[in-house]
Amino acid sequence: MNRSAIAGGVLWIAFAGASRFHWARLNAIELLFLLGPLVVVPLGLGLSFRINHKIQFGLPVRVAQKLQLPAAVCAIASFWPS
Repeated sequence: MNRSAIAGGVLWIAFAGASRFHWARLNAIELLFLLGPLVVVPLGLGLSFRINHKIQFGLPVRVAQKLQLPAAVCAIASFWPS
């Protein structure tokens, strides 16, 4: 399994636990939104590489792979209280 998906899953579970114990102000919709960039996108990128057996990908897939982590960090930061 993809290491970034596992790390994102652990981070998402931490956010869900913090929300459950009222340490973070995240409701169910916000938690579901964070599930996408933290877990689903890394799993999808990993799956695309396994299906195509690491054939040379085009520019969009390489850019998506490089920008996945900064985009996930920006998505998390967007929920930071001001």
